[in-house]
Amino acid sequence: MPRGSADIDIGIEAGPRGGRRARQREMLQDFARNLKDLLPSTGYTLARVAQLLRGMRGWEDTTDTYGPSKQGRIASFLKLYPNLFSIQGSGPNIKVLPAAAPEPRPAWPVQVSIERGASSSSGPRERQLRALEVDPRAPYRRFPNDQRVRYGANPARPGTPRFRRYERYKEAATVGGARRLGATSQDISMDVAAGALELL
Repeated sequence: MPRGSADIDIGIEAGPRGGRRARQREMLQDFARNLKDLLPSTGYTLARVAQLLRGMRGWEDTTDTYGPSKQGRIASFLKLYPNLFSIQGSGPNIKVLPAAAPEPRPAWPVQVSIERGASSSSGPRERQLRALEVDPRAPYRRFPNDQRVRYGANPARPGTPRFRRYERYKEAATVGGARRLGATSQDISMDVAAGALELL
């Protein structure tokens, strides 16, 4: 065994028949989703679940082809989807319940750093995490669709795609109208910068 092998995470797919379980999970996922939709929050007995699955079109043929084997087929099928189903009890009282919702992810860890010039004996200082600065709607807020506009002479070089787009949207009375005629947010920003677009 190689040195450091204790640090290797071996998932269930890496074990014996791991590839087969992955294939079963892939081929039987539609049955799992259908069963999940039928399963009430109070659950069903294993016998009722078996009855529902056998009533689904194509269940027998698909499971005969891809498995699991007939002995313990329903329980093996349910164990393929631990994120969808929970099995509780034993014997004739086995209940199949919907899986519990996943626990919420923990908050981002606080980044700890030592400030330059500060002595390390004073201990690390906590830094606030910055909010994500991605706003996909920012161009639309800068130039809202209902903003009235007036276009002047075409600032683009003749023959370019931008020139042709400008010729299409220069008749628009609003930013939204220009967008509908093919103007991009970048076109609008460049037109304002070039003085070809007057915001009213």
